Amino acid sequence: MGQLTLSETRLPLFILFSGFEFCFFIFAFKRW
Repeated sequence: MGQLTLSETRLPLFILFSGFEFCFFIFAFKRW
């Protein structure tokens, strides 16, 4: 059950980061 491949670990992290960046962009846009 061990090692994850690079893409398997990178993909959720990328989705999480892009989602956070999107929320931050919406928040900054609404403040303006």
